[in-house]
Amino acid sequence: MAVVERATPWMGICTILAVDSSSISYQACAVCERPVADGGAAACRCSRPFRRFYRLLISVATADEVLAVVCFDRVARGLVGGPADEFVDLCSVNEESVQGVLSGLEGEPFWMTLTRPRSGAAQHLRVTAMVPLSSAFCPLMELLQ
Repeated sequence: MAVVERATPWMGICTILAVDSSSISYQACAVCERPVADGGAAACRCSRPFRRFYRLLISVATADEVLAVVCFDRVARGLVGGPADEFVDLCSVNEESVQGVLSGLEGEPFWMTLTRPRSGAAQHLRVTAMVPLSSAFCPLMELLQ
């Protein structure tokens, strides 16, 4: 059965083929994590400052198929090695450095758990766990510093 068709989480080895660098993060309320609208207004009433959260769109290959998956903040922090605010600040000096660093993930094998999205409108499977299989793996922020 294909990974996309499964109702239960899928666990197995995936190889990263590419990471979309056009939109790696989004702003949201620091308390309730509701996204900030385009106009800068939060969808919450927490009255707290906003912070960045990761949203990485990744193409991965399993043994049977190629999938587009999304990796949100909790899992992406382990991959990147720090919070999204810090990563975006480090990369803001040079736009090309984002693509260069993200391309360093290409070909890396990971043990991943993929689940179907909770929202019916969502398009991509979610990465809910990600463990590097290479002993040489280094979080991205370590490469930038």
